[in-house]
Amino acid sequence: MKNLKKISILLLLWGGLIVFLVATNPNKLSIGWLLLPFVWLFIALFFTILLLTRLVRPSSIAGSRRKRYSAIAIVAALPCVMLLLDSVDQLTPKDGLLLVGIGIGAVFYVSRLKT
Repeated sequence: MKNLKKISILLLLWGGLIVFLVATNPNKLSIGWLLLPFVWLFIALFFTILLLTRLVRPSSIAGSRRKRYSAIAIVAALPCVMLLLDSVDQLTPKDGLLLVGIGIGAVFYVSRLKT
């Protein structure tokens, strides 16, 4: 029952994002509204990954809540940053590989913290 509530919230998040993207014209939006889909995508990815990690193997996720949330935030931020760079035509394959490498390094660093 608890997971059903979380899944319904995720469906609302993803559905709202899709409706926003389909219903708006980016040429008529101010800069603040142009950044909203990236923040919305980050939040949706964060909670999706969090739910998936809890569903797949809840007992094997070692470490503190802060470490898990930090690692999930890094993983959720990678596609958002890549989409943001791509939206201004600044994403090259080299930049994509660099971001993935930095993301993997950051997740590894967070997992090794002693908190």
